[in-house]
Amino acid sequence: MSTTSRLRLPFAVLPIAAFLAGESTLTVAATGSASSLLDQFEVACTPAIIDLPTFTDGDNFLALGTHSRAKRVTADPGSNFCEDLNSTTGLIDELNGNDESARLAARAELASDITPDEMPAMYTSLVQLSADQIRNVSQHLRGRRSSGDEGGTTAAANGLVSYYGGNAGDGLSGRFSLFVDGAKVDGNQNQTAKEVGYDLDTDHFTVGVDYRISNALVAGFAYGNSDTTLEYSDAGNQTDNKTDHYILYASWYRDNFAVDTMLAYASGEFDTRRQILDSTAVGNTDNSITYFSVAGSYDFVNGGLTWGTFASFDYLDGSIDAFAETNGGGWEVAFAKQDVKSQIYAMGLQAHYAASFGWGVLVPHIRAEWRTELEDERDFIVGRFVQDPSSSFELAADDPDDNWYQVSAGASAQFAHGIAVFADYEEVLEYAETDLSTVTLGVRWEF
Repeated sequence: MSTTSRLRLPFAVLPIAAFLAGESTLTVAATGSASSLLDQFEVACTPAIIDLPTFTDGDNFLALGTHSRAKRVTADPGSNFCEDLNSTTGLIDELNGNDESARLAARAELASDITPDEMPAMYTSLVQLSADQIRNVSQHLRGRRSSGDEGGTTAAANGLVSYYGGNAGDGLSGRFSLFVDGAKVDGNQNQTAKEVGYDLDTDHFTVGVDYRISNALVAGFAYGNSDTTLEYSDAGNQTDNKTDHYILYASWYRDNFAVDTMLAYASGEFDTRRQILDSTAVGNTDNSITYFSVAGSYDFVNGGLTWGTFASFDYLDGSIDAFAETNGGGWEVAFAKQDVKSQIYAMGLQAHYAASFGWGVLVPHIRAEWRTELEDERDFIVGRFVQDPSSSFELAADDPDDNWYQVSAGASAQFAHGIAVFADYEEVLEYAETDLSTVTLGVRWEF
C-alpha cells in the first residue's frame, strides 16, 4: 500500500472522533471480541513486545485487555498494518484528550469497524438451510403417506382411502407424485458478547418427484434452492448466500408406523460486504455441506383424528472455503477454512384431523417438538489482516444453543384428480437470543 493510502486511514476516523468528543454520552455497540482484538493488536504492534504469551482457555490477561477465550495474536510491528493501527489509535487519543468516555467510544467504533465478528453467522445460516430443506421434504412425505393406497396407512384406517373422500375422487392414489414447496423464513439474532446482531431473510423452494414402489415404500429425488440475506446491526454490513440442494429421499411405512430418510448434498457461495471506516470490504467464498436425516413416527387413529409421536436425527458435515476480502482500505481480512458440523436430535407430538366435504378433504394439523444440538461447541475462526501476512488472530463464536422448541400449525386440502395444496406456519421458541419463523406453501399432484 502506498504512503498516501496509509495516511488516509487515520483521518477516516476524524469525523467519528470529533462527533464523539461532543457527545460523550453516546455508546458504540462493539462486541467484546472486537474490543479485545483491538487491544491485543495494539500490544502485538508495539515494537517493545518481542514475543507474546499464548492466550488459552482459562488464562486471564486483563492487563492486556484480552478475554479468557482469546488465543495468540501476532503482528509485525514494522508492517503497514501496524503503522496504520498505531496512527489511528494515536489520533483518537489526541482528538479526545482527557475526555475518557469519548476516547473509549471512539475506540469501540474503531474496534467494531475493523473486527470481522459477522463471520460466525455464516456457519449458523448453513445449518439452518439444511433444516429448512429437510422440513420441506418431510412435509411432503407426511402428506404422501396420508394419501396412500390400501396398504394400511392411517388414511385408510380413517376410512378416507387416498384422501379422495366425498366427491374428490374414488380411486387409489397415483404411483407418481410431483410436489413444489416455497418457504419464507424471517428472523433475527440479538448482539452478544462475541457476535453482532443481524436480521435474517431466506427464500426457499423445493421441487421433487417420487414413485410409490410398493404399498409400503416411496422413493424420490428433490432439488432445492436457498437464497439468504443477513443484514447486520452495523449499517451497511451484509452477507448473501445462494445454495443448491440435491436430495434423495424415501419413506417406508406399515400400518401406523413410518420411517423417513434423506441424504443430501448442497453447494453454494457467500458474498460478504463490510463497512470499514471509509471503505467497503467485499469477499466471496464457496460452501458445501452433506447432510443426512432419519425420522420415525407412530400414529394412533380415532375416527378422523390421527395423532402420534415422532423422533428424528439430522447429521450435517460441511465447510466454508478460505477467502480474503478486497477493497477494505488496508484493513481487509483473510479467513482460513471453516468446518461446519451439526447433529440435531428431536422428538415431539403431531396430530391432524381429516374432514370430508363435497369438494374434497380438509386436513388441519399441528406439531410440537423439542430439539437438541449434540455438536454444541464451535471452533475458533482463524484470520489475519491481508496487509500484514505475519499477523494472525482467532475469534470465538457463540456455541449453539443445546435445547429449544419448534411449533407449527397449518392445513392441507385434497381435491379431485390427486391434487393437494397445503400451508404451514412454524416458529422457533426458546433459542438463545434468536427469533425465527417460517411460512410454507406448497402443492402436490399424484398421478
